[in-house]
Amino acid sequence: MATTNIQDWDLFLPRILFGYQCGIQANTKYSPFMVLISHTPRLTINNNLRGLCDVFDEQENPKIVVEQMILKMQLITRVHKTLLDNVKQA
Repeated sequence: MATTNIQDWDLFLPRILFGYQCGIQANTKYSPFMVLISHTPRLTINNNLRGLCDVFDEQENPKIVVEQMILKMQLITRVHKTLLDNVKQA
């Protein structure tokens, strides 16, 4: 949102910072958000579509939760390895 009042610039910092953190960096080929949090951020559109996605209840099937955690740990390992390779190449 453009504004002519330069006194409220600080109100826009959280959105600007979030945009930067979600952007893919040239050296790492990953966003800072992905490197630190190990997943892509949930955007407003993700929240609006949440009802269309399958959500697993850990009380119903803990095996699925464990499998998802293992997959996430494997993803984190691959991301960090690729990240280090990309930084070395840069």
